[in-house]
Amino acid sequence: MILIGLTGGIGAGKSFVSELFTQQALPLIDTDIIARQLLEPEQAAWAAVKEYFGASFFSPDGSLDRGKLASRIFTDATSRKWLNQLMHPMIRQQWSQDVCQLKETGHKACVVVIPLLFETDAQSAFDTVICMACSSLTQNIRLKKRGWNQEHIESRIASQWSMPRKMNASHHVIWTDCAQHATQDQCHLVLQQIWKADRDA
Repeated sequence: MILIGLTGGIGAGKSFVSELFTQQALPLIDTDIIARQLLEPEQAAWAAVKEYFGASFFSPDGSLDRGKLASRIFTDATSRKWLNQLMHPMIRQQWSQDVCQLKETGHKACVVVIPLLFETDAQSAFDTVICMACSSLTQNIRLKKRGWNQEHIESRIASQWSMPRKMNASHHVIWTDCAQHATQDQCHLVLQQIWKADRDA
């Protein structure tokens, strides 16, 4: 099975490109969804996070205040490091299990979306890595549409590898600060290149 890693800077268009790949009937595993599930009440990471950050980060029904948590970890490097050390092994274990299940059921390829693919040293697990990219201006505009102020945007960007560094470490780059049909054309071209490389191997 061809295992494709999909990554990119925050606001680089991973969600849109993920949708394009699913339209190609490619099974897709989104690690952001896995992370959210792990933090649901009584799930694998929930108790440890509650103990570390305290009850004030949780609603009466036990659900995590994700906005409050984000504000904390992107202004407190120690908290961010602790959370990453807790979450990333759990996330990797889950997507690895999901990949094995897809392989056992006969799928020939799979896409795994990992925003921090390089930061968590996961690249060796993949046959090929695709990076979503956009200009810093487009990135800022997209993140401001989420209601983030400039300070929060800069702290989020600083917590990851830079866009150029991710691009240089990837096998393929898809630019998303263009018309949607142009991004779609790039996706088709990259997939054709991946299928051809597999046939020629």
